[in-house]
Amino acid sequence: MVVAVASMLLIVGGVVWAAIDFLKFLREEKRMENPFYALRVRKYEAVVKMRAITREHRNRSTQYRNTRR
Repeated sequence: MVVAVASMLLIVGGVVWAAIDFLKFLREEKRMENPFYALRVRKYEAVVKMRAITREHRNRSTQYRNTRR
């Protein structure tokens, strides 16, 4: 009996979680229709990408310096 109630709660929780996730996705899609918001998101993604490239370059140059000593 307890196992049945627990599994039902687990299933209901999963369905509710999926519904909330889907609603968040729909809201994000709606926001992306706004060109200013889309531009801001793309700009932020570009900044994150540049930081990753810079970090990678810094790590490589540090490794090079350490192997030269």
